[in-house]
Amino acid sequence: MSLTIQQLELRRQSVGGSDVPNLFNGNAYAVWLSKIYKLEQGTTAAMDFGARAEPMLLDWAEEKLGGKIQRNVRIALDGTYLADNIDGILDDAEPVEAKTSGIVGPIADGWGEANTDLVPQYVHLQCQAHMIVTGAGVCHVPALLGGRDPCLVMYHVPRSEILCDAIKEAVDRFWIEHVVAQIPPSMDWDYGEAAKVLDVYKRVVRVPGKILEPGAVDPKLVKRWEAAKDFVKYAKDHRDRIKAEVVHQLDDAEAAELPDGSYLAYVQQQGRRSRCKMCNHVTEGAPFRVLRAQKSLPKQLEAR
Repeated sequence: MSLTIQQLELRRQSVGGSDVPNLFNGNAYAVWLSKIYKLEQGTTAAMDFGARAEPMLLDWAEEKLGGKIQRNVRIALDGTYLADNIDGILDDAEPVEAKTSGIVGPIADGWGEANTDLVPQYVHLQCQAHMIVTGAGVCHVPALLGGRDPCLVMYHVPRSEILCDAIKEAVDRFWIEHVVAQIPPSMDWDYGEAAKVLDVYKRVVRVPGKILEPGAVDPKLVKRWEAAKDFVKYAKDHRDRIKAEVVHQLDDAEAAELPDGSYLAYVQQQGRRSRCKMCNHVTEGAPFRVLRAQKSLPKQLEAR
């Protein structure tokens, strides 16, 4: 759903259903940033499409489920730090979470057969959060999935008391130990987690004229960052220059045997298939060659 400025501010005061998956997949630091700092409202093409498709999906869910859906509902659960913005609630009882995937960008893994609970893990956790605040026993997920036939699919996620208890415990622990204490979660990130943290930091609203005193930022870290940037540039330039020399020596041959018995060879590969997300037409990828060093002569060349 597309949130107003007031709703975004309310999100800073609690953990929402969309935050819950990040507490379990190693991205708690990004959630912490969104509670400690004011963020500029960020959006992507996929998020924009999802917001535009949501009313249509909820209309379709009403027809499919045979009831009236109250739209854009916020529910705070007393005694916890969980407050959830829900796309809709069916007949004032069961939450409905509208999803799109594979329309703008690749489709997420985990979407199973229609009328099952086989949804991606992040959707499953979000649905459990919806059921915690509503007390419901099931959450319905109308989904628009690119490349599927039919592309409109309905899922039904049942309540799991084990997951609900784990979510409530994780939310309370996160809020008390990190948000209230203003102590960030672990900063031992892998590449993917660090990239997500950087994306959030880009949206932090900066205080006009605020300049930190000397020592607030570790100068050794700054030097390491600058050195890493220089190394990446050097490595890329060095790689391309040496590869050009190797290709020059290979001349117009398909392969070369090296003194140790290994081979340098051009290997033929098939480009990826692409599927039109609207008409489902499949286009074969064009073949291309990749230069590789490997222990034996490629089978493609052995046959010649």
